[in-house]
Amino acid sequence: MTKPILISLAPNNFWDDTLLALLNFFCPFFWKKGKAISCLENQFKKLFAVPYIFSFHTGRAALQVGLEALKFPKGSEILLQAFSCVVVSNSVRFAGLKPVFVDVKPHSFSLDPLDLEKKITSKTKAIILQNLFGIPDDITEIQVVAKKHHLKIIEDGAQALGATYKGRKIGQFGEFAFFSFGSDKVISSTNGGMLITKNKNLAKEIKKIYQAINFPDYWWIFKQLFYPLACSLVVLTYFWLPVGKFSLGKVILVGLQKLGLLEKQVKENEKKGKPFKDYYPKKLPNVLAILALHQLKKIDKFNIKRRKIAQYYFRQLKKIKGLQFFNLNKLKKGIYLRFPLKVVHAQELRNFCQKRKIILGTWYDKVIAPRGTSLKKIGYKLGSCPVAEKLIKDIINLPTFPKMSMKDARRVVSCLEEFYENRNRRNQK
Repeated sequence: MTKPILISLAPNNFWDDTLLALLNFFCPFFWKKGKAISCLENQFKKLFAVPYIFSFHTGRAALQVGLEALKFPKGSEILLQAFSCVVVSNSVRFAGLKPVFVDVKPHSFSLDPLDLEKKITSKTKAIILQNLFGIPDDITEIQVVAKKHHLKIIEDGAQALGATYKGRKIGQFGEFAFFSFGSDKVISSTNGGMLITKNKNLAKEIKKIYQAINFPDYWWIFKQLFYPLACSLVVLTYFWLPVGKFSLGKVILVGLQKLGLLEKQVKENEKKGKPFKDYYPKKLPNVLAILALHQLKKIDKFNIKRRKIAQYYFRQLKKIKGLQFFNLNKLKKGIYLRFPLKVVHAQELRNFCQKRKIILGTWYDKVIAPRGTSLKKIGYKLGSCPVAEKLIKDIINLPTFPKMSMKDARRVVSCLEEFYENRNRRNQK
């Protein structure tokens, strides 16, 4: 039986991670408070050589608290890129600020410094660097603009934990940085986030907010622990008993979502730009810190594997005409959470691969993802970022998750080769 290759659904979780979640499932007295929280925070202190660390139940909560602590006037503008996820702009909005979307360079996912300068006004206070796919932004260019206009830099390391730029870790360049431990991030505890800063005064303001917030409720924590257990079953059965567009694994997945036992990474309210109970900042529960600590021990191994797969993809796929690669000069600096490609006939290629039990990624097939996001509600104006709007039509992501073998990577390459060989034959007829 052909093994499925799925780019999401807890792709980092090995058997020991699932077992750890299962064992902690039966210890609810350790779920909220415990020593693992401070242990995880101390590990981040050592990793980044920063004095102030705060853990949260999500990465987006960390961003929101960091922005609130900066105490910008209400309605101040924060520059961030299009070709992004709605949770970033929502965090800006929920902090009482206004997101302003900046276009990206055509051959990378970095902010276009020319468009960046055009969109700076007297109300602009900060720039968020997103380091998509674990590929470092062109930070020096942005630092020049930020210094010129007296703007603060905020680093989004949600997809870039372990990546470096000019010999320094992503997270060491801004006023503060935040990271995510979401189910498909660099390390995963289903949910979780971390904020780091060197700024003593900013840390004091963050601490005031942090001390006033609570832990998530037990039902929320239960769902986070249940997620890796359920995903193990879903991945195993994802292509079993296919009937049309359905299969046993898909039925299980949708059924658990309908029952409220499995949550989508982006909720319906978030797509509409509306706050809701689970979005408000909360502290990281101890049991999720336990899972994150276990994964953090493997981060170097994980990222070495991701780079190895990314380098293999480039070597093999550069022979195929019509593929556009991004940021190849950063193959040794990025950690390639996913391997992005600009292709011809993106959706057709995804469908072709899915028939061969390979699910490719869609980060981002909408200018502000995911599908269903209300651009009007979050303040994005169509036509304001033409490069990003064009890019979303042709983007795919190849899987690089650490559970993949090189044999799996060869299957992915073979699938793309077969697809374009077939298209070339049809075009020649």
